[in-house]
Amino acid sequence: MKNGFIYIASLLLLIISIGASVKEDPLTALLAKLKQIAGTQVQEIVHLHMDKPYYAAGDHIWFKAYVLDESSLNPSAISTVLYVELIRHQKAIKTLKLPLENGMGWGDFLLPDTLAEGNYRIRAYTQWMRNAGEQYFFDKTIAIGNGLAAKLNEIPPVKKHPSDNYQIAFFPEGGRIVQGIPCKIAVKVTQANGLGEAVEGRLDNKNMGEITFNTNHQGIGAFFIIANDTATRVAKITFKNGTEKEYSLPTIQKSGYTLAVLERDEKNKTAQISMSPDLLNKGTLALVGQRNGNIYFVQKVPTDKQVTRMAIPTETLPPGILQLSLFSPDNRPVCEQFTLINDADKQLDIQMEGIKPVYTQRAAVQFTISARQKGLPVSGNFSLSVTNTRIVKHDPDKETNILSSFLLKGESPEYIETPNKYLNRTSKDSSEVSLLLMTHHWRHLPWEMLTDKKPVSDQFPTENGISISGTLTNRGKPVANGKVTLMKSAGGLEVVSSLSDEQGHFSFDGLSLQDSTKLLIQARTAGDKKNVKILIDQLPPQLIHINKNWPDEQTDIHHKLNDYIRHSNNFFKEQRDKGLLGTAIELKAVEIKAEPIRESNTARHGHPEKTLTSKDLDSVTFLSSVLMGNVRGNYTKYNVILDGIPVSDRSLFFISMDPAEIDLIEIYSNTILFTSKPPSAYRRIGYAPGVTTLTPNGFSHSNRFYSPDYDTKKDDRPDLRSTVYWNPDLKTDENGNITIKYFNPDVPGIYRIVIEGIGGNSGIGRKEIYYEVK
Repeated sequence: MKNGFIYIASLLLLIISIGASVKEDPLTALLAKLKQIAGTQVQEIVHLHMDKPYYAAGDHIWFKAYVLDESSLNPSAISTVLYVELIRHQKAIKTLKLPLENGMGWGDFLLPDTLAEGNYRIRAYTQWMRNAGEQYFFDKTIAIGNGLAAKLNEIPPVKKHPSDNYQIAFFPEGGRIVQGIPCKIAVKVTQANGLGEAVEGRLDNKNMGEITFNTNHQGIGAFFIIANDTATRVAKITFKNGTEKEYSLPTIQKSGYTLAVLERDEKNKTAQISMSPDLLNKGTLALVGQRNGNIYFVQKVPTDKQVTRMAIPTETLPPGILQLSLFSPDNRPVCEQFTLINDADKQLDIQMEGIKPVYTQRAAVQFTISARQKGLPVSGNFSLSVTNTRIVKHDPDKETNILSSFLLKGESPEYIETPNKYLNRTSKDSSEVSLLLMTHHWRHLPWEMLTDKKPVSDQFPTENGISISGTLTNRGKPVANGKVTLMKSAGGLEVVSSLSDEQGHFSFDGLSLQDSTKLLIQARTAGDKKNVKILIDQLPPQLIHINKNWPDEQTDIHHKLNDYIRHSNNFFKEQRDKGLLGTAIELKAVEIKAEPIRESNTARHGHPEKTLTSKDLDSVTFLSSVLMGNVRGNYTKYNVILDGIPVSDRSLFFISMDPAEIDLIEIYSNTILFTSKPPSAYRRIGYAPGVTTLTPNGFSHSNRFYSPDYDTKKDDRPDLRSTVYWNPDLKTDENGNITIKYFNPDVPGIYRIVIEGIGGNSGIGRKEIYYEVK
């Protein structure tokens, strides 16, 4: 939102500078221009619903993606491609490219059993979102444990930081402290580890006595002040360790406006505008409610009173954070405030009917999901996960869910410690939400610095399917009207053609390609000559900066996830005994490369008899040619493991695996371990006059969650699933209903069902319910 607001403010100043010569009301012209701009600057936001809050090596990370228009909270119609990354140490170790249909898609990461234990990030974005900045990305920190981890020295213990490393910030409501006007000031205390801390504070307000305040355990608090002069106020902060330090409050203005939001409940909000006496009867103010440039209301504010209250029309506003801007009589933004529109009537009412309080092990669980909005049935799209809370423990306040992603976190560039706490409907106190918005979304706008700001760029285009584009040249000059033919052989020969433009540029758009599809592009001049060079366009990769959610990183992961890791080890053993690990894994799905626990290979297989590196494979066309001289006997009889995952179809592997994608081969007595190279945007790009081949990153393969059916197939072996059920594609019918059925595993406990989804008019919803298995 910050970039968007700066962009809007720049336009305001530009419009105002030329508006003097326009006879119509300058504010009307200004808002009309904003409306026009907002229509061309639609912003996307994304949320991932994941089946669990943490994982173990060998797990699947199952997720459903929802990509919405940030202003309307309806499915985005801009992008049809989503990128989801698994990140470790600011490096993407796996990137999925997923198709989006009506703003939704799903996929999974299959974690090798040699994946190093530690903190990872899941990040999701579209190319269009890159133009506005990473604050719109989904970015979540998750812990991944590993039962093979022998040492617990990967992450250093938490250090205690002295108070000198604390950050203390004061945020006047509306942006300014004005002499003689009561002002609410929020306080935010941040430790060096990124988390808040409870402190006590006091300040001497000159002739009006001492003011005391404190912050909660998240470091957020507030106090009221009336300054009868402009002298600097100093607050004394006392930290938990007993030390005390002084901090100056923001400068007190002698003249100005203030803006506050008074809230009785979700539906009744009032904007309170105050002004210093010298500004009385000096024209008319304007209160504008907007989000990302979309104007929702404009209210004229007279200046005949020092304090004026205006009702905020919440019933006409979409859910989410609303930005209030107060414009002075000369049409300059002078105050800014934020409020959360979180009317329950606008959200989806999701119910699960037919769930019993208690079930037996392996019993069928069948129930009906119903979705309503304002009492009417909704045809929506939902995702559902079921987990055993004795195995998968959760912290409801800290979890990321669809409501916190779309209603609260949105475009905030800052870390929010417990986002769901602020959306808890059992709390009637809205003051905590108000303080959160003041300390996380507040900013003082230095207008003199905004005039040079430029609009949001469109460096990264919208994607409608997979695109292949490039330029044709001949001796460095563009080839106009060149004939370009794209051919792919996977699934049968397909041929499509295009012509280059005057600059030699060509493109093939809206392609649907699976990952590792090999393509051949042939080009000719308009005169059918072959002497053409083909240059393929490649977008620069998205940079990976320091995670804004780094305070969520776990220490001592192995001990904290000990019970879950132990259960996972038992589950994987049971899966291997059933033969499910060998048959469920497909070659194309096994691509995660991380920092493997190398010592585990030696512990399992002994020392390799021979090791081959990528240099040994430089001139190799087929794996068979290098293996025949380096293994004893028939290499097809060996067990094959790629990046820690057993390969079931060895014949397919040896035929289809490109040696150029192999980084390391370790040969043991009866097993061959392959470690693949990190993927690149385009692999094996070759060049010959008029012809080039490439293997673009196509759509990633998505696995299907395994759910047994004990009605049709009996199985006496243990069922130890921790994610009991996962379904990312649940669609309610015209009556708003859908029926679900699955079977419990053999593990007693309290089971948690979580359903999230979208539907209706800007409707988002979430519901969780519990039952017991004995």
